Amino acid sequence: MIVRTWTCRALAAHAAAYHAYLIGTVFASLEPIRGHRGAYLLEREAGDRVEFEVISFWDTVEAIQEYAGEEIGRAMVKPEARALLADFDEFVHHYTLAHDTVGGFARGGGR
Repeated sequence: MIVRTWTCRALAAHAAAYHAYLIGTVFASLEPIRGHRGAYLLEREAGDRVEFEVISFWDTVEAIQEYAGEEIGRAMVKPEARALLADFDEFVHHYTLAHDTVGGFARGGGR
Protein backbone atom coordinates (compact mmCIF):
# COMPACT_ATOMS: atom_id res chain seq x y z
CA MET A 1 0.00 0.00 0.00
CA ILE A 2 1.34 3.43 -0.94
CA VAL A 3 0.37 6.42 1.19
CA ARG A 4 0.49 9.81 -0.55
CA THR A 5 0.52 12.97 1.61
CA TRP A 6 0.28 16.64 0.72
CA THR A 7 -0.18 19.87 2.68
CA CYS A 8 -1.72 23.22 1.76
CA ARG A 9 -3.07 26.29 3.53
CA ALA A 10 -6.05 28.55 2.84
CA LEU A 11 -7.02 31.83 4.44
CA ALA A 12 -9.80 31.16 6.94
CA ALA A 13 -12.24 33.03 4.68
CA HIS A 14 -11.57 30.52 1.85
CA ALA A 15 -11.26 27.35 3.95
CA ALA A 16 -14.87 26.17 3.60
CA ALA A 17 -14.79 26.69 -0.17
CA TYR A 18 -11.51 24.78 -0.48
CA HIS A 19 -12.84 21.96 1.71
CA ALA A 20 -15.90 21.69 -0.55
CA TYR A 21 -13.67 21.72 -3.66
CA LEU A 22 -11.51 18.90 -2.30
CA ILE A 23 -14.48 16.71 -1.44
CA GLY A 24 -16.67 17.50 -4.43
CA THR A 25 -14.04 17.70 -7.16
CA VAL A 26 -10.71 16.13 -6.20
CA PHE A 27 -11.91 13.23 -4.05
CA ALA A 28 -14.77 12.55 -6.46
CA SER A 29 -12.27 12.31 -9.35
CA LEU A 30 -10.27 9.67 -7.43
CA GLU A 31 -13.17 7.28 -6.84
CA PRO A 32 -13.21 5.64 -10.29
CA ILE A 33 -9.43 5.10 -10.41
CA ARG A 34 -8.65 1.41 -10.06
CA GLY A 35 -6.08 1.06 -7.29
CA HIS A 36 -7.20 4.13 -5.33
CA ARG A 37 -8.18 2.94 -1.85
CA GLY A 38 -9.55 6.07 -0.21
CA ALA A 39 -8.42 9.31 1.35
CA TYR A 40 -8.45 11.32 4.54
CA LEU A 41 -8.67 15.08 4.86
CA LEU A 42 -7.20 16.59 8.03
CA GLU A 43 -7.71 20.25 8.96
CA ARG A 44 -6.32 22.51 11.65
CA GLU A 45 -6.55 26.21 12.37
CA ALA A 46 -3.22 28.00 12.16
CA GLY A 47 -3.72 31.68 12.93
CA ASP A 48 -5.60 33.33 10.06
CA ARG A 49 -5.24 30.18 7.95
CA VAL A 50 -6.52 26.67 7.88
CA GLU A 51 -3.99 23.96 7.09
CA PHE A 52 -5.14 20.92 5.14
CA GLU A 53 -3.33 17.61 5.08
CA VAL A 54 -4.50 15.25 2.34
CA ILE A 55 -3.67 11.58 2.81
CA SER A 56 -4.58 9.11 0.09
CA PHE A 57 -4.04 5.38 -0.27
CA TRP A 58 -3.01 3.54 -3.43
CA ASP A 59 -2.24 0.00 -4.52
CA THR A 60 0.39 0.88 -7.13
CA VAL A 61 2.49 3.68 -8.61
CA GLU A 62 0.56 3.18 -11.85
CA ALA A 63 -2.69 4.03 -10.08
CA ILE A 64 -1.13 7.24 -8.75
CA GLN A 65 0.09 8.06 -12.28
CA GLU A 66 -3.46 7.77 -13.58
CA TYR A 67 -4.32 10.69 -11.30
CA ALA A 68 -1.06 12.65 -11.14
CA GLY A 69 0.68 11.88 -14.42
CA GLU A 70 4.24 10.68 -14.81
CA GLU A 71 5.71 13.12 -12.25
CA ILE A 72 3.96 11.69 -9.20
CA GLY A 73 6.16 13.69 -6.84
CA ARG A 74 4.71 17.02 -7.98
CA ALA A 75 1.51 18.36 -6.46
CA MET A 76 -1.58 18.47 -8.67
CA VAL A 77 -3.03 21.95 -8.03
CA LYS A 78 -5.46 23.20 -10.65
CA PRO A 79 -6.14 26.94 -11.18
CA GLU A 80 -9.48 26.83 -9.34
CA ALA A 81 -7.71 25.38 -6.29
CA ARG A 82 -4.83 27.86 -6.52
CA ALA A 83 -7.36 30.70 -6.37
CA LEU A 84 -8.54 29.47 -2.95
CA LEU A 85 -5.15 28.68 -1.41
CA ALA A 86 -2.75 30.99 0.40
CA ASP A 87 0.12 28.57 -0.23
CA PHE A 88 0.79 24.89 -0.81
CA ASP A 89 3.60 22.38 -0.96
CA GLU A 90 4.89 21.94 -4.50
CA PHE A 91 5.76 18.31 -3.82
CA VAL A 92 3.96 15.35 -2.28
CA HIS A 93 5.40 12.55 -0.18
CA HIS A 94 4.96 8.85 -0.77
CA TYR A 95 5.33 6.21 1.92
CA THR A 96 4.92 2.46 2.14
CA LEU A 97 2.35 1.54 4.76
CA ALA A 98 4.33 -0.51 7.26
CA HIS A 99 1.68 -1.15 9.92
CA ASP A 100 -2.06 -0.59 10.33
CA THR A 101 -3.77 -0.76 13.74
CA VAL A 102 -7.19 0.16 12.33
CA GLY A 103 -7.44 -2.93 10.19
CA GLY A 104 -8.56 -1.28 6.97
CA PHE A 105 -5.29 -1.76 5.15
CA ALA A 106 -2.72 -4.52 5.19
CA ARG A 107 0.88 -4.25 4.08
CA GLY A 108 1.08 -5.09 0.41
CA GLY A 109 -2.67 -5.41 0.01
CA GLY A 110 -5.89 -3.48 -0.23
CA ARG A 111 -8.84 -3.24 2.07
